[in-house]
Amino acid sequence: MKTAFIAFVISLILLSSASFAQEASSKKSYGWAGLQFTSDAAYLGRKDSVAIPYITPQIGFIHSSGWNITGSLSYLPRSGDNRIDVFTLGTGYDFSIGDKFYAGAEYSHNFFSNKSYSVLAGVANSISAYGGYALSFIDLGAGADVNFGSETDFLVNGNITHEFTACNNKLRIAPSFIVNAGQYNTYITYYTQKRYNVNRTSKSNSGQGNGRGNGSGSGSTTTTTTTTTTTTVNIQQVQGFHVLDYELKMPVTYETDRFKFVFTPVYMMPVNPAQVDMGGYTKTETLHPVFTAQIMAVVKFSKAKASNRKGHKV
Repeated sequence: MKTAFIAFVISLILLSSASFAQEASSKKSYGWAGLQFTSDAAYLGRKDSVAIPYITPQIGFIHSSGWNITGSLSYLPRSGDNRIDVFTLGTGYDFSIGDKFYAGAEYSHNFFSNKSYSVLAGVANSISAYGGYALSFIDLGAGADVNFGSETDFLVNGNITHEFTACNNKLRIAPSFIVNAGQYNTYITYYTQKRYNVNRTSKSNSGQGNGRGNGSGSGSTTTTTTTTTTTTVNIQQVQGFHVLDYELKMPVTYETDRFKFVFTPVYMMPVNPAQVDMGGYTKTETLHPVFTAQIMAVVKFSKAKASNRKGHKV
């Protein structure tokens, strides 16, 4: 993992040296803080059987050259499961060449709770890179990700985007179609270590009554039950790359010099279900379309013009 991180840093330095001259001198460095709500954490159309909503405060700094660093923690507000589910540190570099080409890379390290049942709970480190080219009416983009966990996962994606702007470019709507393909290793880790082998908390209401006399009353009791489930499961080894899901995404962004608001609905259509060995029989997992949404508000600590750099994180 150290070798991968060193290679990532060297590649960022080379990218920075190659593209620094392309950055406009008017770009400003600034810090920012944000708060994000995610309705349900899903990954490539895969999710846990229990909804995982996150409230995520974030803080970061973006240098005028394109270098950035971020930190975030995601709080799980489920009844009986109230906890910080993951803390993430990341650094990356985004750049553009002219008005047509944009690209970037990012490294992140995750500190998941050992109680987390997120599909990504087995991923400690990840490296990603992306690039895109703006045509006259659409943007064509591609990316690659490497997830480091108990096993290494390689993934690629392609996307088509068309952006609409209004209000002097302060309002941007960018519907996109995305195809994700890759290996199953991250999902296999989740299935074998998390889905059937973690504490699950459920809440039930029971008991109620009323009385008559000089007064009346009613009451109920709430019982919280934590069940520890341990089931031996295996996923039949899947070789090579496979299309994992198709996604429709439409981020709506309103940005000023000081503030930024983003609403991002995503509709995921997972494909190619895994074959799951339950210890006595094999079944094909059932996949369903997943809808999730994110709402994010950001404040910038100094004035910074809304970036038209497509890969700019904030």
